Amino acid sequence: MVAALAAAGLLVAVVNPRQAHDFARATGKLAKTDKLGVQALAQFGEAVGPEVRPVPDEQARKFTAVLARRRVVGMLVAEGNRLETSVSPVRERIEAHIRFLKAKLDELDKDLDRVIRDSPVWREKDELLRSVPGVGPKVSATLLADLPELGTWTTRSWRRWQASRP
Repeated sequence: MVAALAAAGLLVAVVNPRQAHDFARATGKLAKTDKLGVQALAQFGEAVGPEVRPVPDEQARKFTAVLARRRVVGMLVAEGNRLETSVSPVRERIEAHIRFLKAKLDELDKDLDRVIRDSPVWREKDELLRSVPGVGPKVSATLLADLPELGTWTTRSWRRWQASRP
C-alpha cells in the first residue's frame, strides 16, 4: 500500500499502530467504523505530524535483493565445515559446490559494486563509510542496504523514533 501511494505521488508516513490507537482513545474517538477511523488518523496526522519517510525506489529494492542473495556466504562457510570431515566421493562434490558458490559470490560482488557505482547518492555514502578504518566494500554495502537512513536522520527524527518505540 505504501509503495502504491508513493508511486501515485502522495506523501506517506508509516506510524506505529499503537500510537494512533492510543491517540484515538485519548481523544475519545475509538474507531468503530472506517469513517471514524479515517477521521482519527487524519487528526493524529495533524496533531503529531509524523515524519514522511521516502519509500525505497526500484534501484534500492534491487540493491537489497542482491545483498540478501549475497548471504550465500553462509552456505560457503557451511560447505567448508563439511569439507573438513568429508570422505570421497562426497568430498569432490563439496569441493565442486564450493567452487560454484565462490564464482556466484564474485558475480554478486560485481553486481553490488555496479549498483553502488550507478547511484551518486550511494557512491558518496559508500566513499564516506569506507573512509572509516575497518570498513571495506562488503561492510559498506551491508550498511547501505540494511540502514538506508544513514546520514539522513536529524536530532528531531532520532527523538521521534525513540518516542515511537514501545
